[in-house]
Amino acid sequence: MAKAPTPRDRVGGRVNLTLPPEVDLVLGRLAEAAGTGKASFVREWLVSMTPQLVQMAEALEAAKAGQMDSLSMMSKTLRGAVQGGQQAQLELTKLRAVVRKRKLLK
Repeated sequence: MAKAPTPRDRVGGRVNLTLPPEVDLVLGRLAEAAGTGKASFVREWLVSMTPQLVQMAEALEAAKAGQMDSLSMMSKTLRGAVQGGQQAQLELTKLRAVVRKRKLLK
């Protein structure tokens, strides 16, 4: 019997993590609220954070090579994190509006 093909979004490297109990507990709560498994929740979060992770990697590489100082690196990274947070806040606001509208239509 032929093996079913792996979906494109599931192809790639694997990471095995051991989390502190309090992090695992919160992750479980988030995953349950989102209706997904913990690994899927972490995966989707990391995928959505790829631009910020790339920025952090570039800043760390530049700092390691002596091309920028650590304060400049932290500033650049924090700017990216703030922008990511603002985008997440906007998406949550849109989601709340959709949920409210659905409740009104019922």
